[in-house]
Amino acid sequence: EARKILSGVEKTTSYVRNIHEGKAGTIKIGFISSSISGFLQTLVLAHRNKYPNVKIEMEQSISNRISDGLLENEFDIGIERIPVTLTAGLIAHDMPPESGSVAINENHPFAKRKQVRISDLKDQDLIFYPRWNGPDGYDDVMSMFREYGVEPNIVQEAPAQMTIAGLVASGIGIGVVPECMAKIKVANVTHRKLQCTKGRTGFTLITREKKDLLVNQFLDLAMMTKID
Repeated sequence: EARKILSGVEKTTSYVRNIHEGKAGTIKIGFISSSISGFLQTLVLAHRNKYPNVKIEMEQSISNRISDGLLENEFDIGIERIPVTLTAGLIAHDMPPESGSVAINENHPFAKRKQVRISDLKDQDLIFYPRWNGPDGYDDVMSMFREYGVEPNIVQEAPAQMTIAGLVASGIGIGVVPECMAKIKVANVTHRKLQCTKGRTGFTLITREKKDLLVNQFLDLAMMTKID
């Protein structure tokens, strides 16, 4: 009996030591739908390989909800897109920027092109996410259309990127999506770069200003990890 007690004490002491050294514990991540294009998987896999005893809990959400969750300690890290307006007490750690693109049905005439101009989208049926899903990104894209004198004809809204892809495959319209979504292959859907959008968007990791060791380790690894 004494040996069991001693063994239990040793295990508890070892676990506490590992937590103190950042080798054990839990990180809670809130992420937006476009991060499933490979960004989220790459970071989580790299982290699990280096810190196998640190548990990662993940929840898909929307931009505003992620910010609220960080402030309420429901999340430790939020994966969002720039541009994003930060709430007091939060800080952004930007990842390499990317361009915008369009998801088009393979039977659409634009599928024969190498790139699509913003002006080409005039009078096209478009699919985009609702403003409540990410106000800053939504407003930025609408501003982009105005810069080129285009009044976007949004015929369908969808909060998740894979839903947008499914609607494109169904012939509903053209999806305005981040470039990374081209990595996910969907039947009858192809992607083309949207001209003049280079560096306009990209992922950012949002955290509280006061970060613990586990979060700092995740951020350090994220900055060193190559995202294809």
